[in-house]
Amino acid sequence: MWRSSTRNPPLDVAAFLAPSEITALRPLPDRDRPAALVSRLDAKESYIKTIGTGLARDLRRIAFTLDPTGLGPGGEAPDDWQFFQIWPTPRHVLAVALHRKACEPATVVRRAVEHDEL
Repeated sequence: MWRSSTRNPPLDVAAFLAPSEITALRPLPDRDRPAALVSRLDAKESYIKTIGTGLARDLRRIAFTLDPTGLGPGGEAPDDWQFFQIWPTPRHVLAVALHRKACEPATVVRRAVEHDEL
């Protein structure tokens, strides 16, 4: 889970973004850019954790798009992956990566739990 902020990220995030993602982020208004950036980074994190490579994977080879139908993989992420994002608050995003055939529908259910239920 990543936290979105209106401040500029402290890193040179170009090292983590595919060229197509940088191109997509540039025209966004300043107020929308942090959330779009965090959304992509969170999706990448869910993918590399699921495949078990961690940051050994070149994140510039994995590209995500945000379109009206949702989050979509590009680059090296194969078509048999499905990605979902949930924004539990306006400043936090959680990504889920599922390795399954796109024709097999998946449902991601979210519910609030109290701390003592964990």
